[in-house]
Amino acid sequence: MKTLRRTSLLTMTRLAAGVTIALAIAGCADFSAVRTYADDTKKLGASFAAIADTPVQICQSQFLMQEQVSEGFVAFRIADVQASAAANCAPLAQNNTHILNLVALLDGYSATLAALADEKLPSYSAELKGLGAAVTGLKDRSGEPVVSEDKAKAVISLGKLVSRLATERVARSEMKQLLEQSEAVNATTDALAWYARSITGEQLKTYQERSRIAMDSLPRFEKTEPLAVRMYAVNLVREQERAKQLATQNDALIASLARHREATNALRDQFDKRRD
Repeated sequence: MKTLRRTSLLTMTRLAAGVTIALAIAGCADFSAVRTYADDTKKLGASFAAIADTPVQICQSQFLMQEQVSEGFVAFRIADVQASAAANCAPLAQNNTHILNLVALLDGYSATLAALADEKLPSYSAELKGLGAAVTGLKDRSGEPVVSEDKAKAVISLGKLVSRLATERVARSEMKQLLEQSEAVNATTDALAWYARSITGEQLKTYQERSRIAMDSLPRFEKTEPLAVRMYAVNLVREQERAKQLATQNDALIASLARHREATNALRDQFDKRRD
């Protein structure tokens, strides 16, 4: 039976805390709040992607499990069984491809916001190079600088301020445009929540039920295949525990998606109240 992917529950816990922080500081509506929100959004997408293929894995594991405990003689060729499992689970694999495209969109959204709110922003080196040369190169007829050294520094500082404020104004305007897309962002995360709840969650419930049925069927084979039964039982218990862990992680992910919706709306509202 294929082992289900391991995902850190600690990551999910940190994510939940992070989204809460984003919501708490959203009242500032400054660049740091946007950076935090963008980082939380990126982590949310990564956490979802880490367990997104769980339904497909579980579906295939469940198919193999049923084959292993089927009664009657069947020519068991693992390659044929795996091919059948892949075909049986193809609709889930297709859904998985679609949902990962939405995760990619969320990742692009967070990356764009992060770039606009980057601490290195703005970049005004080209403008300042010309300004510095103009101030220090301006001479009177005797060759003396028209602007003294200390005043030249003040002029250059003014240039930096003007450039920074102008660039930040543009960045803030673009951030506001992105944050105004809250309906689209929430529609995306709602789709992720639907997938986690209705696809991953339901597949996990079905798998746990089927694995209990499989465990109950093992005594029938104890007399003829005692060693195989023991090995399979140990592996099945291990898989059941992994399914429980995945269910816990999936529930935490659904809760994080709900908090992300709150943070999205709160940050949008704060930017709506600002005057550019």
